Amino acid sequence: MDDRGRELRQVNGEMQMAGRTVRTVRRRPAAARRRHVAVRMLVRLSLALVLMAGTGLTIAAAARSHDVMKGWVASADELLVAVGLGLDTVTVSGQRFTGDSDVFDCLDLVRVRTLVALESLRAKSCVEALPWVSHVVLTRVYPGRLDIVVVERTPFAVWRHNGRTVLVDAFGHKLSAIAPEDRPGLLRIAGDGAPEAAKALVETLKHVPEIGSRLELATRIEGRRWSLSLTGNIRIELPAEGEATAIADLIRHPGGMRLLAGADSVVDLRSRFEIATRPAPPRQRSDGGG
Repeated sequence: MDDRGRELRQVNGEMQMAGRTVRTVRRRPAAARRRHVAVRMLVRLSLALVLMAGTGLTIAAAARSHDVMKGWVASADELLVAVGLGLDTVTVSGQRFTGDSDVFDCLDLVRVRTLVALESLRAKSCVEALPWVSHVVLTRVYPGRLDIVVVERTPFAVWRHNGRTVLVDAFGHKLSAIAPEDRPGLLRIAGDGAPEAAKALVETLKHVPEIGSRLELATRIEGRRWSLSLTGNIRIELPAEGEATAIADLIRHPGGMRLLAGADSVVDLRSRFEIATRPAPPRQRSDGGG
């Protein structure tokens, strides 16, 4: 328990507190050494300022020299650590499927020793490039703590592709591979371009429970149109354009509901002028690559 009664537990050299991972970065020198180093660094910086003033060197001119600025940053970083302003604690919260180590790697803690030295935009971009991460908020808490809040993506569908099953979100981002039987409540999709087009299909079928409630697999054909496999081995071939209109025409057709209530048939809606039907071949598993 900490001083507030919250449970703490050790996890691979890190502490987890109330669903939050806390990493303590221990690299402060002893108090006497900190004072000695601080005095020494202050002297160095003071002498450098005097030399710059004496030679008429401006900060703008110094900025043009990579080596000079690199030395200044390193000296300032050492000074901040010496006086007790080093980056000592990093907390990460909000993550469930994103590895803590992946987040910490983005911070480059071996090189970054203070909050001043932290390149926030670079670290943020690195974390947000991780598969599960939607966005991240980095908050500096002076003198020496960095709080990271991760917001992860929400799984939307399971994509079958090239013999693999992959979780994707509503925007088509690939999250992680899963076993074929995992996440049974999610929509099953297949084919090139299916992850990016799945959200629009779900919106189209939202008001058509006669189809949406029976959908087993939606296969994207040549990246242009959908083939819908329903329970009862019913397959609906949708057109590349006007999907919603074609579905509405099927539902309004006098024999539309009878076709959907049948079994082992293909209902082809690709023609604007007629609804074609034919027997369906026996059901086969496919990754929908074609």
